[in-house]
Amino acid sequence: MTIIMSFVWILMFLIQDSRGQVTVTQTPTVESVLSGQTVIINCKTSATVSNSCTGSYTCMAWYEQKPGGAPKLS
Repeated sequence: MTIIMSFVWILMFLIQDSRGQVTVTQTPTVESVLSGQTVIINCKTSATVSNSCTGSYTCMAWYEQKPGGAPKLS
């Protein structure tokens, strides 16, 4: 019984930890440039995020999608 209760508590902790939703606001929302030009995109999140999936922060990754193409992890 103790093992089952420990499992339930761990499961509840993990579920609670993964509930929130992070909102990302990007400015400018759309940017058109010629090939070879530099683009700067600013993003603000509603919660602390990290580009590393270690620690207690929510992970964030960048994807690039060109017209007609599939998203690629940057």
